[in-house]
Amino acid sequence: MSQKTGIMSYHQQTLDIHDDDLDGVINERDHCLNTPVGASVNSVGCPQWEAVLSQYAQTIFFSRDSSSLSGPKAQKVLQEIATVVIDNPQSTIILTGYASQPASDDYNLKLSQRRAEHVQQQLIQNFGLSTDQIKIRWKGEQNLIKSGNTPQANQANRRVTALVINEQNRLIKKWSAQTFPQPVFQ
Repeated sequence: MSQKTGIMSYHQQTLDIHDDDLDGVINERDHCLNTPVGASVNSVGCPQWEAVLSQYAQTIFFSRDSSSLSGPKAQKVLQEIATVVIDNPQSTIILTGYASQPASDDYNLKLSQRRAEHVQQQLIQNFGLSTDQIKIRWKGEQNLIKSGNTPQANQANRRVTALVINEQNRLIKKWSAQTFPQPVFQ
């Protein structure tokens, strides 16, 4: 039996045990080497994301028995809708046309369709929005804002609603005591 005298053998480290992006996962196991600072990561070092849904709604009103827009107020509303969509190019617009109670159900359904189509055309022609971003529906005299056949009810029900839906991915932040702007326990 031989005895080693004063020489210790060592094992050469072959794994990269550094954590260059400081996400808590060593480089050897890290599949995402450029994780944003403060991001919550999965077991292989990739950041986690969550979908955030935001909505923006506007209503455009029409004159009696009309499917065309006129006046600065309608143009201002169209401009506001277009600005939201241009700022969020991945968003979708749902235009829904409505009509008031006077006239037949069939006529009102067709009128509400023409109203929705007209708003769609205005957004495409005047603001350069894509037809792929705009979906249209028409309801006729369904879903009245105000019931009855009064001038006020009819005026409120002659409309197109525009709902802009925007879905974005947001980075999930890593939890820490500094995550909260104020103390949790008091």
